[in-house]
Amino acid sequence: MVQVQKAEKKAVYRYLLQEGVIVIHKDYTTQLHKGTNVPNIHARLLLRSLKDRGHVELVFSWQYFYYFINEQGKKYLSDYLNLTEEVVPLTWKFCFCYLEKTTLGNTSTSLRIKAEKSEEKEIPRTDPRERDAEEEVDQGDKEEKESNNSL
Repeated sequence: MVQVQKAEKKAVYRYLLQEGVIVIHKDYTTQLHKGTNVPNIHARLLLRSLKDRGHVELVFSWQYFYYFINEQGKKYLSDYLNLTEEVVPLTWKFCFCYLEKTTLGNTSTSLRIKAEKSEEKEIPRTDPRERDAEEEVDQGDKEEKESNNSL
């Protein structure tokens, strides 16, 4: 049976709450986890316990465990570490982007970014066909100027 010290437990919980995700290599040795300086086996056992209680989601890929904190886990860790609810993991601070097709006329589409609690901002994008047509016009103007200069 492995006993985990309270300081190690707080270090793992603090790291998880700060980052929003923790990655653990599947080796059951006493090698230290890089982010927390806690042995991998201790971090793995703590996170497995959190997963069993429904506080984190687990994804396993290529010999690595990826533990993602969820809303219930954020509340639990905030209470455990005596932090306010305003503390938010880094992975939750970035905007979530999506593509929304809007028709302008018949052919063009635009990319819109929608961030939480902010207005929609439209990023102007040109249709590749329009860009090619503009380049052809620019090249045509250059050819005309060169022909006029040569006369």
